[in-house]
Amino acid sequence: MGISFLFTIIVMVSISLAGPKINPKAFALDKEMFKLKPSIQVMIIVTLMILAALYIKFW
Repeated sequence: MGISFLFTIIVMVSISLAGPKINPKAFALDKEMFKLKPSIQVMIIVTLMILAALYIKFW
């Protein structure tokens, strides 16, 4: 099993190093993509509070 794992790792690394350095299908990430609207933040907080209340009640 260990020999198979090492062989697989060697093959994966060699394939990734042989490929193009810049992927043409890649897209650029910016910080604006990860900003949440305030309404989404409120929904997340409410969901976490409900989960916490359920855990406290039924623990």
